[in-house]
Amino acid sequence: MNANLIGQYVYAVVVIIALLAALSWLVAQLSRRRMLISTGRRLVGVVESTQLTHQNWVSVVKVTDRYYLLGSGQGGVSLVCEIPADAVDPWLEEQRRIAQQQAETVSGIWQRVLRR
Repeated sequence: MNANLIGQYVYAVVVIIALLAALSWLVAQLSRRRMLISTGRRLVGVVESTQLTHQNWVSVVKVTDRYYLLGSGQGGVSLVCEIPADAVDPWLEEQRRIAQQQAETVSGIWQRVLRR
């Protein structure tokens, strides 16, 4: 096989991997934005969730205007503590602002791509 042809194959694979990584990041950001937007309109919603181990999670859940830290695993779901709203609301607003900025950036990039 020609070295030039092998180089082209390697370049194509690298481009495809980069595109898949970018698409994965975009989907994660958009789903996070959707979660942040919907949290304010729902009676019950998951604000943030983090996997601790393969089967254990910790989540911040909003019920009406109160926030709870819940732990979940094989044994079920447990209330860890109630979190004061003044500790969560500023963080939530900052996350919404960041998500909006990211959406505007992606939208601007997409519009530039479509113009070409």
